[in-house]
Amino acid sequence: MEDVQFDQAFMFAYSMRGKTHAARTMEDDVPADVKQRRLNEIIEVFRRNVQLRNEEVEVGKLRLVLVEGEAKRSTAENRTWSGRTDQ
Repeated sequence: MEDVQFDQAFMFAYSMRGKTHAARTMEDDVPADVKQRRLNEIIEVFRRNVQLRNEEVEVGKLRLVLVEGEAKRSTAENRTWSGRTDQ
């Protein structure tokens, strides 16, 4: 991730998918706590190296945004919105 510098990343802990070759032939031998630790590590790498860089590049720029609605993590005390840009 550090070398490629993705703009976005969809990260999640591994889980076996039923009806796949791997589910039929392999054992999921990685403990849940190890999966979670690895996920947390990769999220931290993304935030530290990619998200901060993107924020530094975007601060102060004017962007046209299509607001799609209130963000999933929005709260009554801290309302936030999500949307899309043409960038």
